[in-house]
Amino acid sequence: MPLIQIWSALLYGVAGFLVFLILLNRRLILRPDGRAKALLSLLFLIGLTGGGAWLGFFLHRLPWILVPLALLCLVLLGEARRVIIRRFYAGTRSVGTVPHKVDITKPITTTDLVVHRYEVTHPKWNGKLLRIVHLSDLHVHHDLPLAYYQDALAIAEQSKPDIAVFTGDFIAGLDTLPKLREVLRPIAKLESYAVLGNHDYWADADAVRKVVHDSGLHLLSGESIVLPVGDEKILINGYDYPWNINKKGSLPQGNCRSPLSVIDRPFFKARANEKGSLPQGNCRSPLSVIDRPFFKARANEKGSLPQGNCRSPLSVIDRLFFKARAGSADPADSSLIPNAIVQESNMLHIVLSHTPDNIYWLSKSYADFVFSGHYHAGQFRIPVLGPIVIPSIYGRRFDHGHFIVNGTHLFVTSGIGVAAPPLRIYCQPDIFIVDIVAGNYSLPTQM
Repeated sequence: MPLIQIWSALLYGVAGFLVFLILLNRRLILRPDGRAKALLSLLFLIGLTGGGAWLGFFLHRLPWILVPLALLCLVLLGEARRVIIRRFYAGTRSVGTVPHKVDITKPITTTDLVVHRYEVTHPKWNGKLLRIVHLSDLHVHHDLPLAYYQDALAIAEQSKPDIAVFTGDFIAGLDTLPKLREVLRPIAKLESYAVLGNHDYWADADAVRKVVHDSGLHLLSGESIVLPVGDEKILINGYDYPWNINKKGSLPQGNCRSPLSVIDRPFFKARANEKGSLPQGNCRSPLSVIDRPFFKARANEKGSLPQGNCRSPLSVIDRLFFKARAGSADPADSSLIPNAIVQESNMLHIVLSHTPDNIYWLSKSYADFVFSGHYHAGQFRIPVLGPIVIPSIYGRRFDHGHFIVNGTHLFVTSGIGVAAPPLRIYCQPDIFIVDIVAGNYSLPTQM
């Protein structure tokens, strides 16, 4: 067998494997867990890697040998672009700790829980130090001891947080709900908030909601609240898109609950209907006070907004996300977002979003802080190189840590638990403590 054919097969096989990793990161891993997902992933792996190697064995002459080389160059350019963007968005480093600094001789880090603390000054905050503890992705699992999860909440509580945020994926499966009941409880001085994650929706969202409610946590699912903190007020949103959609994959009908301005009873009591829901006609939420100037073309005969599907300029972003999942739109395309969005007030705005993929349109809606999980920091990491797989349409861009995106602070935690398989390699589970202090800082130039 000529050596050139072996090298050609190797190049094509590596190129096919890289294509598989791209598909796995940005499409396949976003599908619900199950045998179908595993089988589909295996077929793509064999087809792209093995098929690529088979093709390379025959296509070893010019110009065909240039095809895998060109693909490898594109991948390298993509990685270089990711590094540049990541550095541009880089926020502060954790105080006194270095994420994923693991002993090379001890790769298994499944329960090596660490705490990372961040300090952030913000011009909207004029009160005393505000401490937020961030926990995510418990993935309560039978293979991990109950004491591990209980100790994690105890550690978070010992930091004496004002607010606790749980950003979804509470269970690994429905059979772990009884175990979750023994874990969850409020741990903050003021309030403990939560949103659901994709695994919660894939298992049984209603069942998980009940356990979360019964535990005393304040679950935010398509709604917002205003929390008084001394003389200050904080607007807190729960944003669980794209999983909190109806069976047809569209936005919820009737009540106007746009993803970024899902402001209901606290702002609309005076205008609520008899059932206490939001006004059905003219969608006017505090963060998207958009009326007839934007909707004349779609207004009904009375000049108000359409009654069924509430489409405010902010909620249009939902559809961009759904399209992006289907590969037909880029949610980061700011040209698709209306410019005349009104900033509601000088109130600090905090958003709980299970996936960091929502960061671009959340930053366009004046969110000051976004807390997310979902990625597990990869769960399997290679020292120096980082995660192998990240379930994101942006790949490894926001895999873990603190980022500042168009002025919005994004915190992405590694999470506490694990998804299948129940194992972490060179990837520590963690809890974030974020201390917000009064002060001014210079917003970065938008990218």
